[in-house]
Amino acid sequence: VTEKSIESAVMKVEEFFEYARISFSQPSIEDLISPGTILVLDASALDDEQKDYMLKVVADEILWYARHNYVVGRPTPLLFVVEEAHLFVSASRVTVSRHSIERLAREGRKFGVCLALVSQRPRNIDPNTVSQIQNLVVMKLVQDSDQRAVMDASDALTEDLVGSLASLATGEALVLGEWIGRFPAFVKIDMHPGKRAGATPDIVSIWREFYEAVKREAEEASMHREAVEELRELLGEEP
Repeated sequence: VTEKSIESAVMKVEEFFEYARISFSQPSIEDLISPGTILVLDASALDDEQKDYMLKVVADEILWYARHNYVVGRPTPLLFVVEEAHLFVSASRVTVSRHSIERLAREGRKFGVCLALVSQRPRNIDPNTVSQIQNLVVMKLVQDSDQRAVMDASDALTEDLVGSLASLATGEALVLGEWIGRFPAFVKIDMHPGKRAGATPDIVSIWREFYEAVKREAEEASMHREAVEELRELLGEEP
């Protein structure tokens, strides 16, 4: 341990409490979880490192909560969804939350906890963790490396099925695993009518609206100049 590393650690702790992005007065996971309730933990204000620590704490708390309820005879089934899973269960680097997620994937099902890993880059997810996943919903994948990663994760995937992933339309997916039976199936997912926070912005429409607004302003400015010039001519003023 060097003096520089100690100073860096102290600085991170001071920044953590100074910005106070996490309130320690908030209820625990046990207080927030209830049957039929969707709980969204918004970590958008945190950087990746802070999200990593937060995920570790939450995953450990959920496993403890599920194990405790199971032991006392009050099993509480729940689904824990991790977005951008490749950032936390990486195949190329060790993260703080990786061990906690691996343990949740390995032990959680015994206590009624289902883990869902969501990622657009399956090739970057740790294979050991993926091997614990029993069901897959695969949407459009173009990269060969992503297709191979999905194929390695399931014996039910054939070359023909994997080859069709690149041509899937929006909302179409290949579903396979214990929840669907022996044979994989292509499905069409209904459009969610609510707010889509993670939707890709329509950049062309945004640019077009901006262009039209600038064009209107230019036309209005031109009309104003012409009106001023006509008024000066009527008044006999020099331009």
